[in-house]
Amino acid sequence: MRRLTSTVVVVAGEGAGELIAGLDGLHNVRAITRGERSAAEVAAIATRSAATYVVHDADPLAGVAAAWTAWFDGTGVTGALEVAIEAALGDLRADRLVLPDYYLVLAPDGLTETWRHWWLGVLAGAAPVRVGLPGA
Repeated sequence: MRRLTSTVVVVAGEGAGELIAGLDGLHNVRAITRGERSAAEVAAIATRSAATYVVHDADPLAGVAAAWTAWFDGTGVTGALEVAIEAALGDLRADRLVLPDYYLVLAPDGLTETWRHWWLGVLAGAAPVRVGLPGA
C-alpha cells in the first residue's frame, strides 16, 4: 500500500457517518463512510485518493479501543487487549491500516467515562494535537 499524500481525518462518535456523508462533494475532500467495509478496505480506498483531505469513520485502532475500554470496565477477557494491540501493530506494519493524521471526536459528553478517557486521555495523551473536538 502506498503512503498517503492526503491529510487523513477519522471521525468518531455518534453521527460520524452522517457527518462524513455531508462532506461528500466538497472540493479536495474524499469522504468515505465505512458501512460494511473493513478498516483495511477503507485504508486501501484512502491510499488511492489524490484529494487533499480524506475523511472517514474506520478507526484503525477500534479493536484496541474496544479491548482497552472493556478491560477497564471489567468486562474484558484476559489477554484480549494484548491480542488487539498485536493485531493492530501487525496490520500497521504490513500497511493494511494507516493511522490518521487527526481524530475528530463527536459528542464526547455522551460517551461513557471509559470511552471518554480513551479518546481524551489515552489517545490525546499520546498525540495531543491529533485529537480534537468540534467547536473546541
